Parts: sequence; C-alpha cells; structure tokens
Amino acid sequence: METPIRLKINPIPPVFVTLIVFGVLYGCYFAVEISAIYLQKFTDFLLIPKVLNLPILQDQRLYIAVGVIIFGYIGLGFILDWIRFIGRTCFTVLFLKGDFLFLERKFFFDKNVFQWNRKQNGIQVIHKTGLLRGFLGLERIVIVSPDFKTLYSPFFFRVKTEI
Repeated sequence: METPIRLKINPIPPVFVTLIVFGVLYGCYFAVEISAIYLQKFTDFLLIPKVLNLPILQDQRLYIAVGVIIFGYIGLGFILDWIRFIGRTCFTVLFLKGDFLFLERKFFFDKNVFQWNRKQNGIQVIHKTGLLRGFLGLERIVIVSPDFKTLYSPFFFRVKTEI
C-alpha cells in the first residue's frame, strides 16, 4: 500500500485571524467604558434621572453593566466565529490514499470523513467517534450516494444539495 499524500495546512491565516479577533476583543474592553460614559450623558440629557428620581440611574455601575452586556455579546460572537474558523482550517485534513481521496474534519468531540473513490461515481460520508454520538449509540454512520443529487447528511448540510 502506498503512503498517503497529505495537503499541508497554511498556518498564516489562522494566526492573522487570531490576532484580529483578540484586537477586536481588546477594543470591546475599551468600548465598555466609552459607551458607559456616553449612555450616562444621553440619559442626563433627556433628564431621565431627574424625572424618575431613582438613585440607581445616577450610579455609574449601571451604565458599565449595560456596556459589558452589549460589548460582551459582540465579543462572544467574535469568539464563536473564531472557534468555528479554527476548527475548519486547522483541524481539516485532505489526503490521498491509493484511489481514495479523504477529507477529515476533526474537532474537540468528533471526527467526520468524506471519502471519494476516484474510479467510481458518488461519495461516501462517514461520521464517527463523536462524544454525543457515542452516548446515542451512533458511533459510526455511513452514508453512500451514487451521485451528488441524492446526497443528504444532517451533519454536513442543512438542506439538500442541488447540483
């Protein structure tokens, strides 16, 4: 049997994306203070604390908490997108072993494999070794399709593919 030919992963895009994401998170940290100041000035301009006469509306911690909630939510979105990007770039392997071309997607809890035979039509999708799938008794699911029009995999595609 021949040795597999592997496609090397370029580490430069994940490094740049990581730096950009952490730069945005650093910016979100400073935006909390700025947004708290402007939110308090805006409520003072509208005379809301004087009309309602609530002591909590004059407390700076309320406005900082609102800023943390808003920019924390934005930062969480960036972190979740970063995790998905790293999973798709750094933990994806493409290799050729004999007549089979394999695309493996690994992440923390699972491993999915696309398997193509170059001499036959169709595709084989193998889902295996997931922690959740292990609990459900679905350690290995094999989906074989003779053409791409009938291929449907709930783990890879949200809707049926139309080619």
